[in-house]
Amino acid sequence: MALFSFLQSGKPNILKEMGFVYDQDGIIERYAREKSAWDIHLANSKQTILEAVERYKPSTIAILGSGWLLDVPIDELSSLCSAVYLYDIVHPPQIKHKVSKYSNVHTIDADITGGAIRKTWDAFQLWKTKGIEIDLISIQENCFNPVVQPDMVVSLNILNQLDILICDFLLDQTTLLDENVHSLRVAIQQKHIEYLQKQAFCLISDVEEIVVDLDTLQESTRSLVLTSLPQTDYNKEWQWQFDSNGNYYEGKRVCFNVKAMY
Repeated sequence: MALFSFLQSGKPNILKEMGFVYDQDGIIERYAREKSAWDIHLANSKQTILEAVERYKPSTIAILGSGWLLDVPIDELSSLCSAVYLYDIVHPPQIKHKVSKYSNVHTIDADITGGAIRKTWDAFQLWKTKGIEIDLISIQENCFNPVVQPDMVVSLNILNQLDILICDFLLDQTTLLDENVHSLRVAIQQKHIEYLQKQAFCLISDVEEIVVDLDTLQESTRSLVLTSLPQTDYNKEWQWQFDSNGNYYEGKRVCFNVKAMY
């Protein structure tokens, strides 16, 4: 955690400046509005994790993107595994308090992209102060390297999320365009898949966005995964009714097609 403290301390606070804190708060607020619709997706996610644990029987497990633990069967994992490591960009104080009752559950603040957040911030500062061109290739050179190597890793509804705030920050704060940052989006997702395949893993990710205009009922779809997914023995799909009231996109209903595999 000390390694990550540079992101959370000092002026400015990088996580706040790049939207990570606001995004995490937004998740729990959206869940409060959409609870009944989200619960099916969350239950499917928890069940998939437990099925993967039953198959691999890990002694130690890492959950990448643990967040508010909405989709994490934390009671069961604490009982089934000798150690559970919860990784996220920052853990809400409520969650740290919640898991403190488990002696074998550990929260670890970490950049799951493998350092792309800090590299993006540093590149932005050089561009802003000295006009040095942002080298997008160098931003995503490394895979995630966890503090503790687990027996099994769960990538929990984050594959398509890893690049969004990084690239949105670059698009909002610099002169880069969508076509400029596309390669960075692809690289971030590819590195994540590359890391997962180094050990037993369970991957759960929304892969396609479906948007319906609430007035015209016109529907559009968009692929969210920009790299090839691994080939696995177990595969499952379902829909996540993400936003029914037009809060995420004004005047539009949003759902995701989700894939799970291990």
